[in-house]
Amino acid sequence: MVQPVQQERSAYLVAQDSPAIDLMGPTIQLLGQPEELDGGICVMLGTIPPYAIVPLHSHADPETFLMIAGELEGFADAENGGRWLRIEPGGVFMCRVTLATPSAIAHASPPSPISSAPRGWLASSLRSAMF
Repeated sequence: MVQPVQQERSAYLVAQDSPAIDLMGPTIQLLGQPEELDGGICVMLGTIPPYAIVPLHSHADPETFLMIAGELEGFADAENGGRWLRIEPGGVFMCRVTLATPSAIAHASPPSPISSAPRGWLASSLRSAMF
């Protein structure tokens, strides 16, 4: 369990203190427990092992992914024919929710090559993280 440094309005959390949640290949580590997040933004460390995929999906809340290591291709905007985007370290992949699209844009990632184990920070709602 992640232990906050202080029980006030801010906390210092460390990803390696959080257990990995296996999503049938890719894993996420929540920075903070559901009871600590109080319905706010949920930050996660995501890792996609070699040959794992992220299937096409969408959710009700926006999601932002900041690539920190490795690289991958992300598929987005399936509703409009779709497009593939190359995401490299420092790149940001955003799936937004708008009045016209009440759920986030459908997105996915193909199998990652063995030479690249993509890792990145994800920010979304706790509702999206707990699917």
